[in-house]
Amino acid sequence: MANDIDFVVTWVDGNDPEWQNTRAKFLGNITSGDNSGENRYRDWDLMRYWFRGVEKFAPWVRKVYFVTCGQKPEWLNRYS
Repeated sequence: MANDIDFVVTWVDGNDPEWQNTRAKFLGNITSGDNSGENRYRDWDLMRYWFRGVEKFAPWVRKVYFVTCGQKPEWLNRYS
């Protein structure tokens, strides 16, 4: 179908200590005007429902590219 599209979704586990250390290294001393607060990287456990919604309500989506920082959510089944 000509209208099929792909989605690219980014996700990070903000509770991962290795990721937190990497983030801190790159942030340095940034404090004011910073838009990288803890809630930005909090896992609200919504992505599994987002995937279900795409599967059920968006049949025109061809592929979903799930981009992470080398992390994998426990609930993700890569082979279904």
